[in-house]
Amino acid sequence: MSSRNRLKKLVLPSRISKPKLDLKQIAKTVIDKEASNEEDFECPLCFERMSPPFPRPLQRLIDALKKNEEAFNREQESKHKLLVQQSAEEGAFVAPLVLLKPGISENDQQVICRMHKVELVMKPLGKKRGYPAQVDFAAIDDRMKHFKQELVDVIEGKQESLFLTNALDVHKELGSVKARQATSMMNRFEETLPGYYGNRGSHYIMETLNEMFLKSNYLDKNKTKPLTPIEYAQQVLVPETGLRLIKQDFNLTNLQEASKVMKESSEYGSIVYSKIKKKE
Repeated sequence: MSSRNRLKKLVLPSRISKPKLDLKQIAKTVIDKEASNEEDFECPLCFERMSPPFPRPLQRLIDALKKNEEAFNREQESKHKLLVQQSAEEGAFVAPLVLLKPGISENDQQVICRMHKVELVMKPLGKKRGYPAQVDFAAIDDRMKHFKQELVDVIEGKQESLFLTNALDVHKELGSVKARQATSMMNRFEETLPGYYGNRGSHYIMETLNEMFLKSNYLDKNKTKPLTPIEYAQQVLVPETGLRLIKQDFNLTNLQEASKVMKESSEYGSIVYSKIKKKE
């Protein structure tokens, strides 16, 4: 077959008409996107970009940062205006003003990053899982008095403690010197956190344990060896207290159920209640 005949049999695809561009709609979309981006917030540490609405604590922080930036911009504009006036008198050239961003210290960056993770991630997660929206740390002391005898039973060996077993196993495996090294203690730190009560909860629990057992010398070396009395309180009695507080909060029937909640909420507690504050 000749090439001319083959060409006659070819069927060319029909031309697809291009849709008409709605320039007004495109312009509106671009403007809306730019407007929304102005309200977005980017974390200066992890660079995560977030859109409003923001929880009130985070919004206050963002407003403070914007206020600081506006003040910094006014200062730059004022200095540049003065420089332009001086240069005009001397006939010198001045480059156009390019506004710089105000610097944020590393500590402030960490505070900001922690804030948005707490408010936008951890608190909604805690609400979903039923953790208390607000923990009354001042009430821990009175609450602990109701189960003091249970803690005494742990100390006297009348009630088993998985936390004590774990601590003794570490000392037996590594020896007391290595078990007290910073790296070893840090590896076990989260295991002894009282769940969603966090570091702040640990602090207040230790204050009460100090009054209950340490100041009176009831918790002595003979009862706690190879642990010191303070180590015993931190590694055994703090988490044992956490279990009982969580059991009360959730109205659970046993400590095994509380243990599950405590494990899954330890990250929440270490982030949301990481800082120690004075009791009100």
